[in-house]
Amino acid sequence: MGGGISRSKRSALSRKKRSDAAMQGQPVPAPSTYPPTLPVYKALSVAVNGGSPAMDSCGCSAPAFTPSPQKRECDSWDTPLSAMAGLVDSSVDHLVVEMAPAANNQNLFHETLTNAAMQLRARQRDANVSISKAEMEDLVLLTRELENLKQIMKRSQFTVQGTWNILEKEGMLERFAQQLYDELLTQNARLRVYFYGVDLDEQSKSLVRMIGTAVHFYEKPQVTVEMFTKAGARHRGYGVNGEVFEEMRDAFFRVFPKFVGADVFSAAEEEWQKFWKLMLDLLQHGSESPEGERYSKLHEEQTCKKIQADFRLIIERQSKFDTRHQFIGTMYGKAIEMYGDLSKFEALKDLRASRRVFQSFVDLINNIQDKSSCEQFMRELGGRHTAYNVTIENLRSFVQPFLFACRHFMQDEWNVAVEARFMWLFDYMIQGISAGMMEGINSLENQRAPSNSSSFGILFTDIEASTKLWGKDSETMSMAVKAHHALVRQLIADFGAYEVKTVGDSFIIATKDVLVAVKLALALQLELMRLIPIAPGFEMIENTEGRGDPQAWDKRTLRVRIGIEYCTDATAIYDSIHRRYDYYGPSVNRCARIESSACGGQILMSRQTFEQLKSIPEFHDEPASYIFRSVKLSSPPPKVDKRGLDHFIAVGDVGFATLKGIAQPVHLVSMVPRCLAGRQFIDKISKVVV
Repeated sequence: MGGGISRSKRSALSRKKRSDAAMQGQPVPAPSTYPPTLPVYKALSVAVNGGSPAMDSCGCSAPAFTPSPQKRECDSWDTPLSAMAGLVDSSVDHLVVEMAPAANNQNLFHETLTNAAMQLRARQRDANVSISKAEMEDLVLLTRELENLKQIMKRSQFTVQGTWNILEKEGMLERFAQQLYDELLTQNARLRVYFYGVDLDEQSKSLVRMIGTAVHFYEKPQVTVEMFTKAGARHRGYGVNGEVFEEMRDAFFRVFPKFVGADVFSAAEEEWQKFWKLMLDLLQHGSESPEGERYSKLHEEQTCKKIQADFRLIIERQSKFDTRHQFIGTMYGKAIEMYGDLSKFEALKDLRASRRVFQSFVDLINNIQDKSSCEQFMRELGGRHTAYNVTIENLRSFVQPFLFACRHFMQDEWNVAVEARFMWLFDYMIQGISAGMMEGINSLENQRAPSNSSSFGILFTDIEASTKLWGKDSETMSMAVKAHHALVRQLIADFGAYEVKTVGDSFIIATKDVLVAVKLALALQLELMRLIPIAPGFEMIENTEGRGDPQAWDKRTLRVRIGIEYCTDATAIYDSIHRRYDYYGPSVNRCARIESSACGGQILMSRQTFEQLKSIPEFHDEPASYIFRSVKLSSPPPKVDKRGLDHFIAVGDVGFATLKGIAQPVHLVSMVPRCLAGRQFIDKISKVVV
């Protein structure tokens, strides 16, 4: 007071001095006095009244971080930090005089932030300009106040409600709704069916209404839990499940940041993650509730009835066309157009095959509401060995051709809802039929297949002179082969073996060990002698590979050569086409060569395999079954003594032989049942001396 300089005059002098210095490019001296709290920093922060953010004239929170649709560009990046200091200082004095109206002025707040940011960036580009002590103090104070502002805004603005308010206040809800809807359909066009019947303009808005409702009740847990649990259940009545809501969440996180700004969303992202987790948990809980299952059952029943009505139209309309232009022909034609490799299903052009496949569709759809019956039927379809050899991958390739055929016969009625129903139907069929295919892998029969983790026995069999026999009398040979196959498969079942494959008249059989393989081979030779005649009028050709005692042979039955190998180097691979395990490796190759070296009526194996057989205790100690003791079987079966199988075989050392494709000579052993020991065989192999 008195004769001193007033505060306003001191400020004016300070401003003039700093301004002159800035214009002359000189360092700006630090002001002699600072207001206790600089008004400019009050403008950069939210004025707190009882912990609440500053309010504008309308009583709304000042949206300090609302993205501006305009971007400001700096005219020059060479503005020194001192000039920015002058700007700040002049702003201070202006605010001292007009604090009340300026503090709530959103434009001034925005411009101050923008100018400060641009001049800070400009200063960073000028590496040669030093920062004075006063400037450093200004920066520290500015940084501290900005951090305070950030924390306040994080509590009040960077929340689920706060960031959602940006859309509402900026009038962006409709644009956001449309982009969210478009994003959903881009990722999954089938979602359109859930809005079928809803006005086009309302489809996108309904999404935002749902999210907006969740946002506004987010802070009221009791209301939120009840509301969205019920919503999850009700949506099952439209076929909406948890996956659809997850797709909505993912689309939201891709679109929402574009509207509120990446930085703003980044600050609030953790809160939005919590929000969506809660919403999805509640919706999923409602979806899986008894009420949700009830709605789902009603929806499924309605869908099935509509599918049945739709397919009745297809049945009626397709019957008016020839085979090529009927439903299956149309579907197959489209499949070939789309996937050339499906041409292997040429049989679908055949009238009988086409009708059979179409009838499968009819039977399935007619019983679609009987879930148990329908699933059993699809398992049978999947497990059935048909001429088509359809794999699961092939089945999936027919999705679009199937829809094309449906649309072809329902052009006037076709819409997104009809397409969705038939898409659901084909997905349902794929799941059911695939389950039947996969059951083949886990069937009781396949469970008998030896695994890669253990050694096992393998047999190759082949009928002697089959080509000549077919040429001699094909009708009789057909009956003989049929009886032969039935016999082999019966023995496979009796001994718990595994049929790997049948190639023409030959079998490949896997067993758990060599003893089982030998038992099966001996039983086959004996049963062929008991199955007289193997077919009416059958007679073996002359000049066979077997000689010796006539009592050991019978011309009224087939002669089968058998090779056995102890597999220690083989790999089991599941064949998805034939739905069986196949075996590959050196042991398998050697067994094939051993079998081709045998004669009809003979069992041939390597010395290594025979030694493995002898190492099995049951081969010696287990009383041999009566079926191995004699060709003739008495009824009732006789009592047997304690002699093992080793007493009822005749073994001969063949010597070392070179086998095609096998690098080292193989020491071979011949075996027949003892009761057929009179059999002798021609020499088919190339022997070597080792």
